[in-house]
Amino acid sequence: MTLLLATLCVTLVSICAGFVIPLSQLRFINPNRTMMMISNGDFFPEKKWVSLSHISKSLQQTVIAAEDGRFYEHEGVDWEEMRKSFEKDMKKKKFLRGSSTITMQLMKNLYLPKRKLLLRKALEVGLALSVEKIVSKERLLEVYLNVIEWGPGIYGAEAAAQHYFKKSADHISHDEALFLAAIIPNPDKWGVWPPSRYVKKRESLIGMRLGLVASKKTQNVVKTKEVHPQPLPDSPVSVSPAPIPSAGPVDADTDEESDSLPPEQSEATTGTATDSQPPVTNPEIKENSSQ
Repeated sequence: MTLLLATLCVTLVSICAGFVIPLSQLRFINPNRTMMMISNGDFFPEKKWVSLSHISKSLQQTVIAAEDGRFYEHEGVDWEEMRKSFEKDMKKKKFLRGSSTITMQLMKNLYLPKRKLLLRKALEVGLALSVEKIVSKERLLEVYLNVIEWGPGIYGAEAAAQHYFKKSADHISHDEALFLAAIIPNPDKWGVWPPSRYVKKRESLIGMRLGLVASKKTQNVVKTKEVHPQPLPDSPVSVSPAPIPSAGPVDADTDEESDSLPPEQSEATTGTATDSQPPVTNPEIKENSSQ
């Protein structure tokens, strides 16, 4: 508790000193630093900001599928996932299961300490609910993809694309996007290209999620047209991810895998991983103007 309060004081000082931008300015100012960067000792990280239209649509799709399947449905917090997380933690008597949405992860990265505490989770919830009232989903996703850590000193989609693939973020392929989405929970450990067999298994599960979301969306469109022949609205239609197998923890700072993901094994004892799924079109992501 003392450590958390001390860190929050550091956060306030950082905001006042201009190292971290206030929440109200997130709509129109691109943050150059986050509390995660500061806690990692990266006060002046080398990174290039890119707009959402210049980030591969495949990367947007896979990150949403892996980390927050109901991103366009909730208002900052996925209460159903929170309930499941709480029930599982009570059974395990440990704080293990991740339940953070993309918005909650972004608030943690921007303003909160890395140490996992219940009070920090409560602050994540409060900040996420607040920021979604003033910042659009597209802007939140853009900021998230530009500040998330993808390896030691590697922050944002453009830095990750250059580091792992020697290309810009708008040219990331489907398989490369699967890799980046798969390593989000532990980039320091899993951020090695070409990916390990264990990471390939995570990629395969994320590919399954993408395929099932697209299939569910198609079914909903057919049913909707039978009842309402007029054109569907432009806003994304939410699909509950309940039947979709989890690709791992939602919290980017947890090392615990979900029940549907096999435990990590050494290269010598792990079988050959399945190949990544072919590209699918997720209607929740708007067409990239650069594609």
